[in-house]
Order: sequence, then structure tokens, then C-alpha cells
Amino acid sequence: MKRVLIFLFLIIILAASSVSAVELQFTKDSPNFNQGETLISVASGNFIDQITSNNILFYQDHVRIPMDFEVSKIGDDFYIYALLSNKPEGNYSMRINDVSYTKVLEIVDDELIQNFTISNATVDFYVTPGFVKTSEDFYLDVQNIQDASITINVDSSLASSSNSVSLSSGELKRINFDLDSNTNETIGRVNLSSGNTAYSVPLFVEKKSSSSEVQGLAFRIEPRIVNVSLATNSSTERILYLINYGSEGAKNITFSIPPALNPYITISPRTISNFEKDDTEKITISIISGTSASSIQGTIKAVSNNGFETTLDIFLEFIPGYVPPEGTTDESSSNTEILTTCAQLEGTLCDSDKVCSIDTIQTGDKEKKLCCPRSGVCETPESSGSTGTIIGWSIILVVIVLLFWFFNKYKKVRPKVDVLKIGRGQK
Repeated sequence: MKRVLIFLFLIIILAASSVSAVELQFTKDSPNFNQGETLISVASGNFIDQITSNNILFYQDHVRIPMDFEVSKIGDDFYIYALLSNKPEGNYSMRINDVSYTKVLEIVDDELIQNFTISNATVDFYVTPGFVKTSEDFYLDVQNIQDASITINVDSSLASSSNSVSLSSGELKRINFDLDSNTNETIGRVNLSSGNTAYSVPLFVEKKSSSSEVQGLAFRIEPRIVNVSLATNSSTERILYLINYGSEGAKNITFSIPPALNPYITISPRTISNFEKDDTEKITISIISGTSASSIQGTIKAVSNNGFETTLDIFLEFIPGYVPPEGTTDESSSNTEILTTCAQLEGTLCDSDKVCSIDTIQTGDKEKKLCCPRSGVCETPESSGSTGTIIGWSIILVVIVLLFWFFNKYKKVRPKVDVLKIGRGQK
């Protein structure tokens, strides 16, 4: 009997150990990546603390390095994706620190390490974001980083899109996906592949509630990626928008610029004190190019006082003597620029006979219409305005008629002047 109890106790211990064990795994089968590839990883297990960007560090060998990445909790797991752009060949690691989790029935905060390597080969394209959590239609951004054109094949069981996308060298495109409303599945993948590169992007579909509003604090920058090509010793601006699409307001949102971009980028405003529910804030990015040819990239973060953050990826290319392609303006000088649309802002393009109840936003829609932000409504102009116009014109018309009548009458009663009588001294 004692042996049976001991055996059962060991089984319970092993079961508890396996349930509480924490794992870091890449979504691909191999820990080997090419330069420019998008790294996608998932941390699963019984975490006591939340994993935030402050807990994640990247190293090359034993030296800490900067990395553009994003982390989000989906279900009980934490998903992390990182862009391995401009990272040389070598041995790397991702480390998660200061996070408590259970290990064999005890709470520990041991460092979690995931090793990977980057080869000297270059991936065909990268994709961002590296995972999608949504309750509505969504998009993925892909960029060709090869010297030749490529074709990307697209497939997903939960969403529909074009079957393939062609990109010229350096071109960035947004692939839009429509969720399949007939499926009851909530977990799937978006598969993207070219001749030498393949991604399997995790897709998590949330059931829509009666309200499309996201509960809690949630904001984002649109567009999420900006590509700018400009001549050396020149300057330009880009207009973006920060959108609060959650059910709560945010306080003290601060924009941080990475060291790589800091000499060339300024942001206005740099801090937003109060960002209420449904607010849309205009953000101006001023860019001053360097004195020599170079390609620079980095990620700007917008962080609120409670730690919620969103990111903006910026790619700058300084070219001596660069002239925008014929037929384009400075605002769209790069053929890879993604302009903000009214749909991205979750706004409305009002019909010609209606006006927005609040200030409109100029966006990059094809017809350059003014967008009514999501906190505004398209409404019919008050009739008092048109009535006032009619009254005004009526008054003017009456005045003209009176003047005409007065001068006509004056002309009729005015006495005739006899010049001969005046000459004789007669009146």
C-alpha cells in the first residue's frame, strides 16, 4: 500500500511539474534565422507576473544589443516578435528577466533564455506584425529586402486575401485580410512564402461583443510603418495619427526615439498629457537627412504612464541628388510609403450633403477626402444656415429694387433746365 501511495505521489509531482513548466519556443522548427528575418516566439507556462517589454533583453554573445520587438499576451501565453534587420551573422539570445512563474510547485523568477543564430544569408522579405489578435478584418505589412523582385504566396484558413503578392526590390506592401464570418474557429495561421522564405504568423480571432470597443486601455499609431526616401541635406515631414480605440483614456503618453533615429527625427507633440476615449491625435514627424548616402531604421515607441505601448517602424534612405519620381509629391515621394486612410483611422467619409460634427482629418485616401474621426458623426447641416443665406439675398434684392425705384422717381420729377432763359436772366 505504501508503495502505491509513493508511486501516486511521484505521478502527481511529475504531472504538476509538466503543467507548471515554462517553455520558450520559436514558431518555426529551427533556431537558425537569416538576416532581416522576423523572429516569432511564444512563452508558455504558469506565469505569475505579466511579461512586458521591460522584461525582455537581447544579446549578441554576451553583449546586450538593441532590438525592435513587440510582446503581447494572448490567452495564457505571451507572444514575441522581433525584426532582425541590420543584425550581423553570429550567436544571439533572448532573455526574460524578473518574471515570476511556478516551477515544480514553487514560485521562482529564474532567467529564461532562448538561444538563436543569424546566418550570413539574407531573407527574401520580412513581415510585421509577427502575430495577430483581432475581432475584425486585419492586415500584414511585408517588405522585399532582396535586390530582385519576388512573389509572396498567401494562405489562411480563417481569412481571405489575394493568393499572391508581387514586390519589386525594396518595395513594402500592405496585405489586407477579410475574416471568414462562417467559421467558428478562433486559432489559425497566416502562411506567407516565397522562393527562400516562409512565415507562419499566429492568428487569434476574438468573438465580437455587442460593442466593437476594446475593453481597457488600447491605442495605436497609424500608419504603423513609414518609409521615406529623400536627398541628402534636405528635410521633409510626415503626418501620422495616434488613435485611442479602447474603453479608457490614457495619461502622459510619451514618444521615445531610438538612438539610430535621434539625429534625424523630431516628433511633435513629444508628450500627450490626456488622451481620452475615442480621441485621435495628430502627430507630426520632421525628418532632416544626413550629409551622405545611408539607410537607417528604428522603432519609435509611444508609452503611457501605466506601461501600455505601441510602436512605429521608420525606414529612412538618404540618397545624394535624389529626385522624387515624376508625378509624385514630397508627401508620397517614396513608392513604398503607406499613407493613412480613413478606414485605418476607423473614421467615416461623409457624403457630399453632410458634414462632420467635429474637425476633419486629411488622409491619404485616393480621392483625398476629409475623414470624420471615429468620435464624430456625419450629419446634415442645420437648415438655419441655408435659411439665413436666403434671407440675406432677399434683403439685397429688396435694396436693389428700392434704389432702382428711387432713381427712376427722381428722374421723373426733376425740372427741365432751359439754357436760353438762364442766359436772358429769366428763371
